[in-house]
Amino acid sequence: MAVYTRQVASAKRMIAKYGQFCNWVKPIVEVDDPDSPWNNGAGEPTTYEKIKIVFFPNPKHSLARAQGGEVQVGASLAYMAAVNFVPSLEDTIIKADGSHATIVAIDKIAPNGEPILFIIECNE
Repeated sequence: MAVYTRQVASAKRMIAKYGQFCNWVKPIVEVDDPDSPWNNGAGEPTTYEKIKIVFFPNPKHSLARAQGGEVQVGASLAYMAAVNFVPSLEDTIIKADGSHATIVAIDKIAPNGEPILFIIECNE
């Protein structure tokens, strides 16, 4: 398998240049067993701070509005380079201006299993 360190570095460099610092919030994991490793015990969501993400209008939603379809306003695509956690649909993104973005879909670009880039469809 090939190693994609150059592509990961390129994605991080471009997102760092054009992105904004966001906080990535994972909800509380509720587990019945208090001894379970999945129970974080704190009762607080897990927050990853200063994650660089770049946001663009979602062209799919723009096209639907042009054709007269009903689409939620504020839909966008976000690009995030490889991170040290696993993003999921239950998570929330808090943008630099304090607004929240809910995640609709996540597409992981990982040619050999190593994540390079996450393409996130979100509503603001």
